[in-house]
Amino acid sequence: MGRHLHAPLTAGILVAGPVSGWLSDRYGARPFATGGMIGAAISFGLLMALPVNFNFWLFGLVLFVNGLASGLFMGAEHRGHHE
Repeated sequence: MGRHLHAPLTAGILVAGPVSGWLSDRYGARPFATGGMIGAAISFGLLMALPVNFNFWLFGLVLFVNGLASGLFMGAEHRGHHE
């Protein structure tokens, strides 16, 4: 079961990465990279706030949000190297 715990994170990255890359090409990388870092920081705070006996669906949701934020940063950050 352990290998399936990262599925929400991966899904979030797969959704947000390409969208962020496309938007970064259009509007610039800085707002998306900054928003991704802020979103990741918030999602890490939410992960720290989960109780020991957490509900898996809540954990999965927070991991998905972290994946979205990470994908947002990754797409913009990759674009930033090519500007």
